[in-house]
Amino acid sequence: MQTRAPLINDPIQKLESPVFFTAFCVKPGFRYQALKPYCKSVEFVTDGYNTDLTLIAYQIEQSLKKFDPDRDCLVPTGTGIVNILVGYYLAAKFPDSSLAIAFFQKETQKHNRVIVPEDYEFYRIYPAQAMNLWS
Repeated sequence: MQTRAPLINDPIQKLESPVFFTAFCVKPGFRYQALKPYCKSVEFVTDGYNTDLTLIAYQIEQSLKKFDPDRDCLVPTGTGIVNILVGYYLAAKFPDSSLAIAFFQKETQKHNRVIVPEDYEFYRIYPAQAMNLWS
């Protein structure tokens, strides 16, 4: 796989050691200890139990009222359909903004010793520009 140098107008940019006000985790139930150095608080977008998409859409709308794309990040967890709904909601609510997204990096062990601790990588994504990646 060939890598390239990032362009100034890249729709996806890696963030190094960011600090956010709130990390909005799509679903509760995971360990979020590795998020603590990167944010002041953690909130959950859904309750993690509902399967009715109408109720999930309502939870998304209510939970993300306080979301600020300039100071908060999104942590996609749980089922794909719920994360897609969250992405659509945020892209519609903030059409001209970028979104900070956290991606979980699983702990790596070798011979019962932690080689790479669990952590997160963060990216700033510009949804409108990112859609051009497939055009």
